[in-house]
Amino acid sequence: MHSNDSNSPSGRESLVNNQVLSTLEARFANQDGIGLLMERPHPEALQWLNHHFGCSKGCRSGRALGLRAPIFDARIDLWWRQWISETQCPRESRTRLGTALFVTGLSIPVLQPSENEEWTIQELEDYLSAYNHMGFHGRNGEMDPEGFSSPWPVKFLQDLIQVCPSLRLTLHSLRRLVEKAEEFDFEIAPEDSLSAMKTLMVNRMMGPEPIDPNDPPAFPSAFWMYLYAGALAGGVLPGNLAHPYPLPDAEPEEE
Repeated sequence: MHSNDSNSPSGRESLVNNQVLSTLEARFANQDGIGLLMERPHPEALQWLNHHFGCSKGCRSGRALGLRAPIFDARIDLWWRQWISETQCPRESRTRLGTALFVTGLSIPVLQPSENEEWTIQELEDYLSAYNHMGFHGRNGEMDPEGFSSPWPVKFLQDLIQVCPSLRLTLHSLRRLVEKAEEFDFEIAPEDSLSAMKTLMVNRMMGPEPIDPNDPPAFPSAFWMYLYAGALAGGVLPGNLAHPYPLPDAEPEEE
C-alpha cells in the first residue's frame, strides 16, 4: 500500500501553498481582479498609509510592530535571516522580503473565513497582534505554513505584472515610500537623529545592526509597509480612530 504523500510534512506544506496560490490567482490574476488590486492603493490611500505608518500613534515606521505583533514580526525576521543566509546578497534579500510581505498582506483578507466582509486596518492589526503558531511540533516547514518564504510569491507577483504592467509603477511608488520610512522619524526620537544618520546607509542595505556580530542582521522594520500596502490592495479599508480616512485637510498656514 502506497503512502499518501499529502500526509507528510512536505506534502501538507505543498498542499497549503497550492491552495493559497490558486485562491490568489483566481481572485487577482485576471483583468477584473487586477483592476481592483490597482484601484485600491490609489494616491489618497497611500498618503494615509504613509501618515499612519510613520506616526508615533501608528506603526512608528514599523518599530511598534515588534511589540504589537511579536510572533508575526519574528516570523518575518526568520524569513529575512533565511534569505540573507541563502543569497549572501542584501539587495536580493530585500527584494524577496518586500515581495513576500506585499503578497502576504494581499492574502490576509482574501483567505479569512469571513472574506466577503470588509476588513479595516484596525481588524488587520488585531489579527497581526493575535497571530500565533498553534499546534506546531518544531518542524521547519510548519514555521511558515503558507510558504511565503518560498519562491512562489515572487513568481506570482511577476505574473500579475504580466497581466497589468502598470502595477510596476505602483510597486515602485511603494518602494520609495518604504525608503522614506527607513529614514529618521524626528517626531519619535529627535535626539537619536545624529547617531541614526551614521547608520542610515547600512540599515538600508543590511537592516539594523545585530547585537551579536556573528548573527545575521535583523530585517528592516520599515518593510512592514509592504504588508500593509498589500492588505490595502487586497481590500482592507484604510482609516482608524487615531487616523481617520480620508486624512483631514491640513490647516492653512498663517501669513
